[in-house]
Amino acid sequence: VHMRRLRAKIPPPYNNMLKTIRNVGYMFSPEK
Repeated sequence: VHMRRLRAKIPPPYNNMLKTIRNVGYMFSPEK
């Protein structure tokens, strides 16, 4: 799955919560 496509499917307030972590992968970090 390409993260660009996944971010495009997620509504705007949530699509910036997907963080890229080098040498690890991806993390969903909900910000309060």
